[in-house]
Amino acid sequence: MDDHENAADVVIAFANTHADAGGRRERFADAAGVAAWWAEVGPGATPVEMTDADAAEVRAIRDALVTVLLAHAGDAGLGAGAVTQAEARLRQAASRCPIVAVVDRDGVTLEPTQDGVPGLVAHVLAATARLALAGAWNRVKACRNEPCHLAFHDTTRNHSRVFCSATCSTAVGMRAYRKRRRERESR
Repeated sequence: MDDHENAADVVIAFANTHADAGGRRERFADAAGVAAWWAEVGPGATPVEMTDADAAEVRAIRDALVTVLLAHAGDAGLGAGAVTQAEARLRQAASRCPIVAVVDRDGVTLEPTQDGVPGLVAHVLAATARLALAGAWNRVKACRNEPCHLAFHDTTRNHSRVFCSATCSTAVGMRAYRKRRRERESR
């Protein structure tokens, strides 16, 4: 697996911890939930000590990331202010949770400089940086189907995928069709 595919997996796993109307539960509802997620996906799976306030901060960073991923999918429902605010939140997180370039004879890796919650956030930001350096950052998107917003890796040749699945694409198409029909009938 390519490094950028591995990086995409990290970003997608982080983004897809949110609840949705389809029955997914909020993985980051509290400190125990974030710690459990990190134990599942983190490198080395070192325990993370945190508070519910830390979990709230991780949720805010995750939500900002999902907003940027929705922008990658061209979600018309996003205002420019929402994207700007999300980008500012991610910049703020990056300043508090730095990564460092580790150079050796095999190449360069980006690694967190801290443990705990800052290390968790830095791990996700390092994956994001690897995607950007590989030219694949804009291929990680969030589904434009509003109740879903599931993150996915767009592997289409022309980068045109905007839904995580055919099911979501169909649901959006049906909602648009029903809306047009109601408008036509109300005339």
